[in-house]
Amino acid sequence: REKAFGSDHPEVAESLNELGVLYYAQGQYDEAEKSYKQALAIREAALGPDHPDVGRSINGLASLYLTQHRFDEAEPLYQRALAIREKTLGPVHPDVATSFNNIAILFYYKGDYVEAEKYYQQALKLRQQSLVENHPDIAQSLTNLAILYQQMGNLEKSKSFYEQSLNVLERAYGKDNSDVAKSLNSFALLYVDMNDYINAEKLLKRALNIMEQAFGLDHIQVTQSLMYLGYLYSVTERYDEAEQVYKRALAIKETEYGPEHSDLVDILNGLGHVHDKMSQYARSEEYLLRALDICEKNPDVNPFALADTLHNLGTVYFR
Repeated sequence: REKAFGSDHPEVAESLNELGVLYYAQGQYDEAEKSYKQALAIREAALGPDHPDVGRSINGLASLYLTQHRFDEAEPLYQRALAIREKTLGPVHPDVATSFNNIAILFYYKGDYVEAEKYYQQALKLRQQSLVENHPDIAQSLTNLAILYQQMGNLEKSKSFYEQSLNVLERAYGKDNSDVAKSLNSFALLYVDMNDYINAEKLLKRALNIMEQAFGLDHIQVTQSLMYLGYLYSVTERYDEAEQVYKRALAIKETEYGPEHSDLVDILNGLGHVHDKMSQYARSEEYLLRALDICEKNPDVNPFALADTLHNLGTVYFR
């Protein structure tokens, strides 16, 4: 496109922005940042500072910074993207709602739940005003608020929003859709927090059945339900069942990703915890040392996963 249009043409910026999206998806964050910034500079020069495409570049860059926990850099960019969208699209538009949602996620990650709630509520209001009834984005907003209230300890309010979200998704897609299954998984964790293990297991088994019917028994999509079931069985001291589902999830992920992928860390920690509780300390140590080795080899591993691994190892060694 540079040869056809010149290096400063908006079409070149579009290619750079798409390249940034690709690098971002691949975890190549330095290259993604470079592409986003180049696209932004071209668009600002060619289209002006308030053009919607400028807002797209800004939003992509902000999302990159959010992923990297560069919150102070992400926030002003998200706010600028919101201002551009409100100016060019009007105050009641789905893209404006998305900007409010993005800012809410930022505040949630920062632990500022009061501000997160304010922006989540505004996103929900705009989506209800600008989208058709039972649109999946409305369900997303309801789920985000449910997760927020769960984190704040307001479990009954969280339950209400999970129920509303699930209702929207079931009306939009039917009761046996994979997005419904993902909602059931999240809802189940709330029931675990509420010590309602019977309903938690019921939702997780329903979610697992949906995923198995949709994708097959050994598809990567079934692993979330398996991991959550493992967690539930561990919490309720059903360690043999926990081990069984964790091992099934591990085998699926190893086949999909290989033996040293960062996605294996949580399962290995789960297995390590289960064997520790079963007083099988050598097996526990084996799983946890493998998790630690993966953490040390993969810089993209969530730091909380590394912290959990070290904590669990410390618990085993203390015994």
